[in-house]
Amino acid sequence: TSGYLVTVSATNPSHVLANTPTTFEIKRVVCDAKRYKATVDADLKCGTGLRNVPARTEGQAASTIADVNSVYNFFGDTSAFYAANTRAGDLTTLVGANYNDGQGKAIRGSVRQCISGDACPYTNAFWSDELSAMVYGEGVTTDDITGHELTHGVTAKTNGLVYQNEAGAINESMSDIFGELVDLGNGSADDTAANRWKMGEGSSLGAI
Repeated sequence: TSGYLVTVSATNPSHVLANTPTTFEIKRVVCDAKRYKATVDADLKCGTGLRNVPARTEGQAASTIADVNSVYNFFGDTSAFYAANTRAGDLTTLVGANYNDGQGKAIRGSVRQCISGDACPYTNAFWSDELSAMVYGEGVTTDDITGHELTHGVTAKTNGLVYQNEAGAINESMSDIFGELVDLGNGSADDTAANRWKMGEGSSLGAI
């Protein structure tokens, strides 16, 4: 996302006081866990030389795995939404992780992940503060779920609302709202009037 922040004189709008470029360089790394059952946090990491290796990185052609492409695209939609509508700036810089794997700082996520102790395929998704990354099961890689979970990352990096009691309720509702705003703004086909303000309508879970 690129543009300029232009400051003009209040008494003479034609007088430009400052002209500052605002260029955000998104970087995405999406891995396919291939239904591996993770037992420790390290199993959930997405990166070169790790358990979950990249299936698609920034600028690469589409993968043969639908969930990989969905996450890649919705990372882009969420990043563009934040750049255009908030002061969070570059989402890659704010919530991205650098695992020193040669990929640099990137918005990272693993798809088709299974979790030890849960049914596989795993039908959920979450943001991990420990990894600064997203973890998806299977069929839950929708735009609103992505926006929702990445917003938990934004909350953790900005206001740090503790996930309990009233603060936890605000934390969760902020993610619900921003997840739906991403959905409303990216032109998705399933964002019908009947689905307005529902989460996950395009996922294997159905609307919640």
